[in-house]
Amino acid sequence: MLSIRLFDGPRVLVGGDWVSEFRTQKTAALFAYLSLHPQRPHRREFLSEILWPESDPDLARNSLSTALWSIRQLVERAGLNHKEVLPSDRHAVQLLSAKIDVDLARFEQHLQVGRQ
Repeated sequence: MLSIRLFDGPRVLVGGDWVSEFRTQKTAALFAYLSLHPQRPHRREFLSEILWPESDPDLARNSLSTALWSIRQLVERAGLNHKEVLPSDRHAVQLLSAKIDVDLARFEQHLQVGRQ
C-alpha cells in the first residue's frame, strides 16, 4: 500500500519518512491529481494539456513521460512495484485506488459518513 498525504503538499511514505521532493512542481501536481482521481485511467493527452498548456504537444508529452518516470521511481523507493500501483500504456495512466491510501480521500469519506 502506498501511503500518500496531500494536506500540506503531496508526500509519500518511503522507509518510514515522508518524502516531498518531486522533480518539479508539475510532477507534484500530476501526482496529486492522480492521487485524488484513482477511480479511472486518465488519458495522457488530457494530462499533458492541463499541465503544459503553453507547450508544443510533442514537448508536453515528453514532459509528461518524464514526470511519470519520476513518480515511478518514487513508488519503487517506497518498496512497491510501480507497474502494480501506477499502470500505464501509450494512451492512459492511473494510480490504482486499491494500492494507495490517501489522507484527503479518507477525510472526504469521514465527511460523507458525518453527513448521513
